[in-house]
Amino acid sequence: MTALEEEAAPIGLLLAGYVALCETGFALPCYATGPQANVWNVAVCSPDGDHTGTVVGFDVFEGEGVVILPEELRRRVIIGSAWQDVFLWNGTPFVGTPKLLFERLRPEMELLAARIPISTLELALAAEAPDIPAFVEAAIWHVERRHGKVVAGGWQRDVLLKGEARLALRRLLAAAGADRSITAGARPTIVERKGGYDATLPAQTSSFLAAAGLLDDARRAVRKAGHAVGFDLRLNVGSPVAREAPARESLVNEIYWPGGAARILVVAIGSRAAVIARHISAPDWIPIPQAPELLRRWAVRRGREINGVEEASVVDVVEGARLPSLTEAYAAVVWLLDDGPLYDFGATGIIGSFLTRPDFDGQTVHLLAPALPLLTPSRVLAQTTLDERHVGPCHAVVDTSLARSPFWTGNPWRAIDRRIADVAVATALLCVMEGPVRAELLSNGSVKPPRMVSVALGRGDLDGPDPGLGLVSESSVTGLIEGDADRLDVTFGLTQLDKSVRKATHGFASLRLAEADFDVFARATVSAAIWPEMGSKRSEARKSWLEPVAVPAVGGAPRKLDGIGISAGMTIADGKRLVVTGEAPSLKAVRTAWAAGWSIVRYTDNETIEELLRNLEEGPLPRELRLPTMQRLPVNRGLAVRGVDPRDIVRLPAREAEDWIAQWKGSELASSARRYLARVDEKGPGELVFSRADLARSILNGDEAAVAASVAAGENPALLGDKPLKRPMDLRASWAAPAAGARRFVVDDGRIPAAVIELAPSAVPAQRMFLLDGDAAVPLLLSSRIFAIWARATTSRSTSWLSRFSVSRTFETLPIPPCFKLVTEGDARPRLHLAHDTVELDRIAHRFEKELSPERRWRRTRRSDRDGDEAEADWREVEASWHEVDRILLESIDLRPDVSDVEVLELLVSQSS
Repeated sequence: MTALEEEAAPIGLLLAGYVALCETGFALPCYATGPQANVWNVAVCSPDGDHTGTVVGFDVFEGEGVVILPEELRRRVIIGSAWQDVFLWNGTPFVGTPKLLFERLRPEMELLAARIPISTLELALAAEAPDIPAFVEAAIWHVERRHGKVVAGGWQRDVLLKGEARLALRRLLAAAGADRSITAGARPTIVERKGGYDATLPAQTSSFLAAAGLLDDARRAVRKAGHAVGFDLRLNVGSPVAREAPARESLVNEIYWPGGAARILVVAIGSRAAVIARHISAPDWIPIPQAPELLRRWAVRRGREINGVEEASVVDVVEGARLPSLTEAYAAVVWLLDDGPLYDFGATGIIGSFLTRPDFDGQTVHLLAPALPLLTPSRVLAQTTLDERHVGPCHAVVDTSLARSPFWTGNPWRAIDRRIADVAVATALLCVMEGPVRAELLSNGSVKPPRMVSVALGRGDLDGPDPGLGLVSESSVTGLIEGDADRLDVTFGLTQLDKSVRKATHGFASLRLAEADFDVFARATVSAAIWPEMGSKRSEARKSWLEPVAVPAVGGAPRKLDGIGISAGMTIADGKRLVVTGEAPSLKAVRTAWAAGWSIVRYTDNETIEELLRNLEEGPLPRELRLPTMQRLPVNRGLAVRGVDPRDIVRLPAREAEDWIAQWKGSELASSARRYLARVDEKGPGELVFSRADLARSILNGDEAAVAASVAAGENPALLGDKPLKRPMDLRASWAAPAAGARRFVVDDGRIPAAVIELAPSAVPAQRMFLLDGDAAVPLLLSSRIFAIWARATTSRSTSWLSRFSVSRTFETLPIPPCFKLVTEGDARPRLHLAHDTVELDRIAHRFEKELSPERRWRRTRRSDRDGDEAEADWREVEASWHEVDRILLESIDLRPDVSDVEVLELLVSQSS
């Protein structure tokens, strides 16, 4: 018994709340010591999943959304009590055992059976209500009406009969004292025969029942369970296991792992695919609950590592056509192919010869994963019907465009390329596990027209009235419109392997024909930006009040991609008309759209969409733009350098740093140490840092100060020199002093307007900052309107979900206005100085240097309405000075102060190209 169970056993816990899994039907009962408790729990039932079972313990519930029950419905439950359910109907919770619930709801039963027939059937079965076949008939008719006869037959076999047989067996096993691993493994396979159905047991379950002398009892229990729902269901013990027919709707935990280690191969062909493949890592979760140890340990192997021996599951990654000589078959192979060649030549032309290898046997699932282009949709995925020529011999296409969907349910902080890699591995994991998706793909092979498969995490039921939007992307509006009648939807439990997915309770997947409808998707995207709180609900997304408007075909705004419509027009607040595109718009498209009275934005450009919805007078320049190829200007090389990589330094916390300095301030090592600036707005002395290479060298030379520093930092002195430096050039640049006559400034990565400060001579910046040397020209340029426009257009999300500046794209392509000059001496990095040919600019720089405090000197905007004790008039004067800086810089490149952002950018791009 756990500590929680011991504490709860004498007095129990209070059933005081619930989590609504859907609008009506069964909810998740939640327990606590009281209604205002900080910790919520869920009860553990034996047998598992039995509404008539017994409470045998409590587990901490880490989810959200607990609704407090009215005081009169709360009740205390102790270990050994009968299971208590919460059932929602017409906005009212009902609490009690199934029989009590059925009696209380009996006056509404006819309406319940019409509105929520599947939940009503579940309640009636648990309550042993009369006339069960009538409830069964209503549920089957409901599924058939929604999905057709084929799906209804699959539901009848793989959900209803399999579920009832499993429950009957679990009750028998629990009564016989079987542990939870035995009862959980009681998953019969149901196959249809003439006049009825046969159930076959897994070997482990059959062995236990035989040893306990319960085979005849099991036959009777299964026969009785089938008879209760109106079918002839018989248990065949010892007969060969038939391949399970694919389930069309699956209950949670229907996916399982047969044993051993899992093997997945990812083959990346093409330059874009190779970049994405480098982000492949061990999975964050496994699509089954309580995964065995071999599925919790993963190795990602590349190159020569692939044929090594691993006591773990593996994801092998190869680039190009260099496939390994395989010793064992892979359960799933992901073909990660560049979108362009795939569209032009098809999968068969690229990988067809590989699929004849003997180690790719009939049990290997082959998935085609288009490597998403950065600025455009995948031409393969954007089609309303997948072309079998593109898919070739693969079983299905992975919807990799989920990676940039605003409804993404994975780790929100991961870069787009890492997300694509995560989608590919997650889909392969689902296809490795024994379950309905793998069974469907292997039994039907590469069907025509080809199908698409999507996987997402969530906390809502995919088959409920309000599931999450995690499967919706630019390539699929699954659930937003009436889709494929033969669609296979699966909900599954999961084992979390990484804290980034700790809020996910399960996952869901969909295997279906392509369901691309960019107009519907675009309006759902903008609706979610308007109401973030509803952005995860399909029912709300369907109600989008945004009025669709036909986009006029004017001057390429928006472009079309090979005849594929990738834009949607709509009216947003105050009559504004918005074009949402699937690709990054060109400057020409932006200019033409503006001239026609439209704003234009790519659906992934969340910040610009939010700015548009704040009713700005003029539509902002999009952050995501398709710009022509720009040259890295030789004079700019080395102008900006990233801060130090944390792996190249050893950090001493502030308190330990002061103690170390007090003891070793006269040492040679103390003179090479630096203060660490972790954030632009950081105050105080901060940490003390050493170059890892310098510290290791000092330790080898017997320097006691170096040994003391490494120990104080929690490092092993003997191992410091084992790791090579990651970014040695950045480290050297940060450690070196600026050239004579220059100061050092740092700018925070991705922030617009820029956050710039002058760096103390004894400090080095964190990697999230860039350092530039020079005089007041550096902050004047970086805080100007010109740089804000340029930086906004050249930020990238391929390496981070956050907007990121780039040394090569943001700084080394930037045309420097003529009122500044770049100075280079010998091999030193270039530094930026005032040209001193504009009196007004020199005067403003002098005023900022002399009259403003260092904290506020180069800051263009206030942090709040009450920013220190500065008067409003002071701020207005500072803002006026910055507008004057903008005027001077624009006039220096022959532009008027009132010029539009797009005209500024067009000129800068032409100069850089």
